[in-house]
Amino acid sequence: MKKTTARKVKKEIVDDNENEVRKDTIHEVRKKIESILIERERKKLWDL
Repeated sequence: MKKTTARKVKKEIVDDNENEVRKDTIHEVRKKIESILIERERKKLWDL
């Protein structure tokens, strides 16, 4: 096994936390875009 330094472990923890935040943000943005597209489709159907 390789020895790891405390700095490296802390950096990996920070990177993991940043990745989780990015995943959550991406998920929220996708949901917003999806809702906007659904709303546009509804408007189109009402216009018909």
